[in-house]
This record gives sequence, C-alpha cells and structure tokens, in this order.
Amino acid sequence: WTRVPIALWNASASVSPDCVAAHPNKTWVCGLAPALQQYVQTPFFMVQSVFDTHQLVVFNGVPEQWEDAGVQAYLKTYGENMHQLLEPYTQNSSRSAVFATSCPAHILPRNMVVNGVSLDEAVTC
Repeated sequence: WTRVPIALWNASASVSPDCVAAHPNKTWVCGLAPALQQYVQTPFFMVQSVFDTHQLVVFNGVPEQWEDAGVQAYLKTYGENMHQLLEPYTQNSSRSAVFATSCPAHILPRNMVVNGVSLDEAVTC
C-alpha cells in the first residue's frame, strides 16, 4: 500500500538511497519505519497508535465493532506483535524515541498521555 503514496506524492527523492539500494525490487518498503529506520542517521521520534483504527480496518480487515471474541483474540495478538516491532526503537534512547498509545485511534489527540507525558510535552524541546 505504500507504493501509491510514494508515487502519488512524488516522495521518491525523500526515500533513503541506501534503503533503495538494499531493496531494489521493492523500494516501496523504504516508506515503512521497520525497513527505513536502520538507514536514518539522525535521532528520530516515532508516534504510533498500537491499535491504529485505519490500519486495522482498511489494511487488516478488522470489523469496526470489536465485541466479537475472535476479533478480540486477533487484536490481542496484533497488539503483542506491534509492541515487539516497536521494542527496537526504544533500546537506544539517545538515537530514537517512541510515543505509542494503546488507544484505538488513527489520529492521536495532542493531549493524549502515555506514562504521564502528553504528546505535546514529548515533542517540546
């Protein structure tokens, strides 16, 4: 799904040349944090909703109502997998940081609080 935005937004010049060289047959993956992160040389701050409702519904086919036990089991596994994917970004705090919420949302409100820190506070120098 990242192929379209990179082409549509003419973002190919913003994609890491090192990442493109490492993935010559699927350069679109360079628009995704897991592939791109290893090529980022500057510190970065990732903001992610573990249960991004847009990703869950549109890309993973999860129904909008989550009362079903099967859906809840899927979401539990999905959340555990997301936490595992985010873990490497928290290991070297001088190089990167993660602000991840477990609230179901696609657009995070600026007053969202994680471990006592709001998103506004987290991005304020």
